[in-house]
Amino acid sequence: MDKKNAICFSNPAHIGDVWLSVPFVRKICEENPDIIFYFFSIIGHAFFDNISNLKNLQDHVSQNYDISLNNLQAPELHVNIPNELKRHLLNTGIGSVNEVSILNYNNTNIICLNTWCGSKSNYTQTYKVDSVDANIKFYSQKIKNMINVTNAILKLKNSTINIKYSQSLGKYDYLPKIDANVDISEFNNWLKKNKEKKKIFIYNFMGRCNFVKKDFNNDILELSKKKDIIIIVSSYYHGLKNIENIKFCDKDFKCNYTPSCYNLLQIARIAEQCESIVTLPTGGAWGFYNCNMNVKDKKYYMFRGRCYTDKLNNWYNFNSQSNDNPIKNIYSLDKLL
Repeated sequence: MDKKNAICFSNPAHIGDVWLSVPFVRKICEENPDIIFYFFSIIGHAFFDNISNLKNLQDHVSQNYDISLNNLQAPELHVNIPNELKRHLLNTGIGSVNEVSILNYNNTNIICLNTWCGSKSNYTQTYKVDSVDANIKFYSQKIKNMINVTNAILKLKNSTINIKYSQSLGKYDYLPKIDANVDISEFNNWLKKNKEKKKIFIYNFMGRCNFVKKDFNNDILELSKKKDIIIIVSSYYHGLKNIENIKFCDKDFKCNYTPSCYNLLQIARIAEQCESIVTLPTGGAWGFYNCNMNVKDKKYYMFRGRCYTDKLNNWYNFNSQSNDNPIKNIYSLDKLL
């Protein structure tokens, strides 16, 4: 193993960007089992679990980090890595023109691959696409380019490392995968008594990217007046408490909010058990549109997010090699009934 050079996948962006990068990072690690890779992300560490040759640069998450994130404040100041490395990774992330950068730290060349889904503003002209943000064809080529650049750098450094990347993913492999072992035992116990009832899942957590101006939870409240359905929402909201046909993923099923975003994996598993899935146009929702999507028997909706809807449909169609466009944009929850 080359101890003078280290390769780090860096994504100091929001959770949607991390969701989109995971299938590519997993593929690269699987094709290079003898190389130890590293990753850096502000949130979403749980998405990288079960990749044996991938290590997190953060050994642990501080209490201040947890508190900051839960209060919807920027947690970046509390990232648990040395300041020099932190500054480099944050400055070569969102909005940066750097795809690959190098930092010499403790006599080690840390080669950072910026896996944010939209680096380099001039790529709209280079690749002739309207937007590089979450454009699957652009992103696939970008990953390949970064591997080529990294291998060229390693060669100049006289490294023995050469990263393989075939770029040949199978059907649905570009979509997030949700491990079947994710613990939703609290939900499963409840489901045994409620299997026959129609269930609608609604992702009501707005996070740091709040694109919805009206009070979405008031719409959920109106929908709950239809007593023949059960509404499962991702996040507790005081205005929805004590309503018989509303269940909260965090309060009722112990899907507690955490910087690792393990709760999002749990919630995605719960959403799979519902007949309809509704999300807000926020990156945290992207994981609910994963390789387990059942477009034949379930309905998928995005609330007031035409741009996100189009991007997700393009992402899904590219993976499924179809033109299904299974995700529908809606402006009222009445459309669900």
